[in-house]
Amino acid sequence: MAQEHESAEPGFVIVRGSRSGERLEISPGSHHLGRDDMCDMRIVDEGVSRRHAVVVRGAESVTIEDAGSTNGTFVNGSRITSVLSLNPGDEVSLGSAALRFRVGTGTRATLSSNSPTSPGVVPRRRVKVGRVVLIGGLANLVILAAGVAIQFATDWTGIGPWLAAPLAGMVAALVEVGREALTREPETSMAAAADRTGDAASISTQPISPPRRRAPVLVGVLVAVLLVGVGGAVVAYGVATVSGYITGNQVGVPRLQNGPVAVDSGGVVTTIEAVDQTQDFTRVEITVQSNLANTISLPLFGFVTLAAADGTTLDADPFRSSWSDSIGPGQLRRGAIIFDGHLPSGVTTASFAFATVFEQGFDGPTSILVPGLEIAALD
Repeated sequence: MAQEHESAEPGFVIVRGSRSGERLEISPGSHHLGRDDMCDMRIVDEGVSRRHAVVVRGAESVTIEDAGSTNGTFVNGSRITSVLSLNPGDEVSLGSAALRFRVGTGTRATLSSNSPTSPGVVPRRRVKVGRVVLIGGLANLVILAAGVAIQFATDWTGIGPWLAAPLAGMVAALVEVGREALTREPETSMAAAADRTGDAASISTQPISPPRRRAPVLVGVLVAVLLVGVGGAVVAYGVATVSGYITGNQVGVPRLQNGPVAVDSGGVVTTIEAVDQTQDFTRVEITVQSNLANTISLPLFGFVTLAAADGTTLDADPFRSSWSDSIGPGQLRRGAIIFDGHLPSGVTTASFAFATVFEQGFDGPTSILVPGLEIAALD
């Protein structure tokens, strides 16, 4: 427990860190500063080593020396490399903590030096916003990458990964906010520290600021929801749009009204399963069953058309289509053929054609035509 008394003893006032506002008196002799439980003056803030520095109070002076810490000891912004005498007002920095050296400071609260927090000092939980964004963004990108890979490897047109990516990123970011808020040492407000010590003037001369790149928990939550969640949704929409255009796997509006439509052309049964109009293309789902004794080939480039009754003809896009040309004896081939552009909105009938069938034998048709496709008009 803290006790109020008049003190002319030299000591430190903590002006930045989890114990901001506390006074640590320096009794005659040698004292260790650091995170270790055995340190005479325990400082548990980020960047402070277990045995960080040594403070010695002699007959005429108080000195400080770095004890081989990882991040070094700084006095008034300069890193010390040897024993240094402290003068009143000197600021000692250990990691993210800062201590002001005082001599004869009057009324003070003498606090237990091993107590990480003191009664009456209001803790403030803070989080690293950059880390929150990084973890949420990585979760988002992993699922987006999976969606892109699926689109390039298949003719899939679903929207699952595009919706899951920002949601997963936001959840991951919120989990990180909660983890940091629960596991990191809280910081204290300057106003509460001044009220605690009764020395607002000496504390206010050195503003207590949080470590860089940290923000209140509420800010972390807003970043997770708005930047990672909403921003991730915008990114996912952009990736889905680009990926869908490159692959041709876009969600479409069904236009085939009388499907499936099947035609047997000399032992080759061709079935048009669906005709969908997407944002940029026309997508035809097709199956071909070969009942021949020899292999046939149905190439796309320059040989496949989708023609409307008004004369509009669309050519197949081999790059975006999911189709294997060669069909062996008795095999069933299923695929999606992408045509550049759209059928006119008012067209009601259309036909599909393989202009040339390449035979590796003596059986089979020379071409395949699937007429009588009833096409729904678009408003």
